[in-house]
Amino acid sequence: MLRKDPQQNDVDLPCRRADVYMLPAARLRRLATTGGENSYAVEFDTDAAEIELMIEAQSTGTSWRSWVWINGQPLTAAPEQPGGLTATANSSYLCKLTFADVRVRRVRVWLHRIRFSGVWALPSTSVTPTATPSVKAALAGDSYVEAGLDGMHAALALATGWEVYNAGQGGTGYVQAGTGSVFGSSTRLGWLEQIQPDVIIVHGTLNDDSAGASAIGAACSAMYAQLAARCPRALVFVVGPEVSSFADSYTA
Repeated sequence: MLRKDPQQNDVDLPCRRADVYMLPAARLRRLATTGGENSYAVEFDTDAAEIELMIEAQSTGTSWRSWVWINGQPLTAAPEQPGGLTATANSSYLCKLTFADVRVRRVRVWLHRIRFSGVWALPSTSVTPTATPSVKAALAGDSYVEAGLDGMHAALALATGWEVYNAGQGGTGYVQAGTGSVFGSSTRLGWLEQIQPDVIIVHGTLNDDSAGASAIGAACSAMYAQLAARCPRALVFVVGPEVSSFADSYTA
């Protein structure tokens, strides 16, 4: 169930949810991005039979998505628009989760274009952030990487449990800057250097299909050399480019 945050409507909050448990930002499995998307997940253990998640829409419209998982299993087949509601930018909402009994559960909430503020729960219950994942990974690429909760960065985090960072920008490539920056730009390389991931995956792109092989090769070599210098402990994997049709795939 989704409803507007009563604190924004001057309505008294029921006393049974008087305490707010905030999850430390350091424990967020944030899937940051150099592009326009914002997707990440929060995870915590709780013994409460009922909790309310405090969330805030980043923009007006219907593009925001959430996906709740309990003990490693999704409640829905895919991410959904919370409550089917058209969001108002910077407006807060409460999303209630009610369980059949009282026992410890692991709750993971994936969020896209949503800010997470915390959890309302009874003072007698516990809400404890889980440990930060031991592996930190980053993906660099185009829109296939940058996409929301159906993008490669979210798929990798779901499959591995790693802390995954998103360095994707739609329409870009090794040579093609599009409306962002090329893969090997100082902006993206500097961002990866700041993160210092254990694993870096560079996903190639059809956005470079109009560039010559020599230009692409030179840009690739320059980027990989910079990655080795800036992120010396990272294991780098290079993938792609993806194909655009079955015919292309069959020919390849």
